Amino acid sequence: MYLPTVVDNANTFGMVETWLGYNHNARIGAGEFYDEDNMSSDNYPLLSPRKIRPKLIDTGEDVIRGAMLANGNIAYLAGKTFHYSTVSIDLSEYFGDDSESDQQIVRFGAYALIFPAGIWINLSKTAEYGPIKESISIASGTTITYSMTTISGAEYNPTVSETAPESPSAGAYWLDTKDGEWGLYLWDANAKQWQGIASTYIKITIPGAHLTEKFAEGDAVTLNTKYPDINDGSIIQAIADDYMVVQGLMPKATDTEITSATWTLTITRKIPTLDYVCVANNRVWGCHYGEDGYGGLINEIYASKLGDFKNWYTYAGDSTDSYALSIGMGEKFTGAVEYHGYPTFFKEDYVLKIYGAAPSEFQLITNSCRGVQDGSYKSIVKLNEYLIYKSPSDVVVYDGSNPTSISQAFGRGKMYYDAVAGGCLNRYHIVMEDVRGNPVYLVYDLQYGIWTKYDNLRVKCFTAGENGQIYAATKTEIFGVGSNENSMFLNPMVSEEYVSWSATTGDIGLEYAGYKLLKRITLRAYIPATSEIVVQIAYDGRPFENVGVMRGHGDVQSKSFDISPFRCDHYRIRFSGHGDVRIYTMQSTVEEVSEKR
Repeated sequence: MYLPTVVDNANTFGMVETWLGYNHNARIGAGEFYDEDNMSSDNYPLLSPRKIRPKLIDTGEDVIRGAMLANGNIAYLAGKTFHYSTVSIDLSEYFGDDSESDQQIVRFGAYALIFPAGIWINLSKTAEYGPIKESISIASGTTITYSMTTISGAEYNPTVSETAPESPSAGAYWLDTKDGEWGLYLWDANAKQWQGIASTYIKITIPGAHLTEKFAEGDAVTLNTKYPDINDGSIIQAIADDYMVVQGLMPKATDTEITSATWTLTITRKIPTLDYVCVANNRVWGCHYGEDGYGGLINEIYASKLGDFKNWYTYAGDSTDSYALSIGMGEKFTGAVEYHGYPTFFKEDYVLKIYGAAPSEFQLITNSCRGVQDGSYKSIVKLNEYLIYKSPSDVVVYDGSNPTSISQAFGRGKMYYDAVAGGCLNRYHIVMEDVRGNPVYLVYDLQYGIWTKYDNLRVKCFTAGENGQIYAATKTEIFGVGSNENSMFLNPMVSEEYVSWSATTGDIGLEYAGYKLLKRITLRAYIPATSEIVVQIAYDGRPFENVGVMRGHGDVQSKSFDISPFRCDHYRIRFSGHGDVRIYTMQSTVEEVSEKR
């Protein structure tokens, strides 16, 4: 016999084929999750957890203070020791009692530079390292000799007088000592007149000083000699172990000074205090906001000498000079980065860029917009052609004009602080603290425009990796985040045997005013043999109840979960489990019933 076809008009069917990540708002769309734990967009549009996170480095009790990637190796500072490849360098003499403060490590050619400590390490010759700032004080009882010489240190032996010598021979020198008219002259026999020497030099001889161990030709140094004109920012023109030549003029051909208990000669190559640094156009750039020690306020941007990270006070009128600029707006600096070839600095409400190729051309351009949140300088990441960073109110993408928010998925009114981030291959990893100080680890997929939520790993810094690998440093450990494949670490330590994960939807059914019955959920998924998916449901804000478990055999399969009828206004679904599963689709069967229970 033939039975009549019954049309099921009471049931509605919902299908989710694309999973859209984390969205912590009150109303979210199909395929979005109000909360997640250890989920990723690796297999988008499928739903899948993150990969296992291998532990690559364990420093024991030494606190990791900064890290960077260099020549395929992680270079990092743990405690007072710098590690690079198979080399460990003890920097205790430069840090004193400080073994935990955060340090920025930046690459400048073959060198790793550590700020604000001001330390350099030659990565190609790791036996060479030292402080950027250098100073030497001469022992008491040392006779310091000053001589008027050529730039190479050859003495002139001039006639010293207030009046010009009579009947000078060709090539004779005269040092004019008349008050207000000091000058060095050369007798021109052809013109029969004294010709002024425009550039004059003073040779400072210091027995036993070993000057070349700390200084080099071209260094700008400060002195405390009896001649004030050479004390501030003299540039070393020539140097040997026991002497150096600087530009200057004195009223004697030679002069001496003896160090004692009350005065000693001090030679210093200075470096400014730098809050944040970046490298751009063959210079190191930095900024500082704070007191100057004399009751004044410093609010400045600095640049090192071209190609020379050791010199910050070289002002010879050349295109290679150092650079300093005072800033008008009063807020403290919050970060620095090189972007599109320009040194770019941040305050919370400003983005500042320096344009130009030489100090005479440098120009500051200021944009009043969302800058980097104070305490979140580590959130600044260059990803593809964009900058992404944590502003005081949200996470933004900056393209050089104005920032655009990408963190609407965090939820209205959610505030986060002290952000740390890293990025590679379209993924922006960010760890922030909520108002209670708890870490929240989120990942933004720039290609698909979706967020996923990892866990509560407290990360101190990230460093960009290769082939999809990003390195996340906690207090004493470094993990590989992203791709598990990493040629730098052939034998990584096991940090977790599998990944436990969960994804919880928002409220479903709010679009229909009446009550409804959720009758069935059908999942299509790939589940490895050792993994599982647990399905749970919560009605009208009640606790979650188990619906069933889906276990696999290493293949793609579908399973329907019949649900005991429960009349509800709305409901939530939670998927959880462990292992590398992939959920393709979810179909739900719902019957809409009356507005009364």
